[in-house]
Amino acid sequence: MSGRASGAADGKFNINQQTIKSVLLPVPPLDEQREIASEMQVCDNKVVTEEQRKAALQALFETMLHQLMTGQIRLGNRWDSQKERF
Repeated sequence: MSGRASGAADGKFNINQQTIKSVLLPVPPLDEQREIASEMQVCDNKVVTEEQRKAALQALFETMLHQLMTGQIRLGNRWDSQKERF
């Protein structure tokens, strides 16, 4: 595409649709495309799982913090015994 773009006043280059349509891009074979898509789906599923895990942990934290702040649960002696170990 070098040499096919026209300069603009703002220093950027403009490329028309015809120039873009004329550029040949290599495409992997269909079976390789399917394999790539499958691997990407695995990654997407892992991201969703981790987002759900994060949301569950955040909800647990908020619940425990609320219970601590309202006195529904107390650390009491458990915390004192933990401090002694350090």
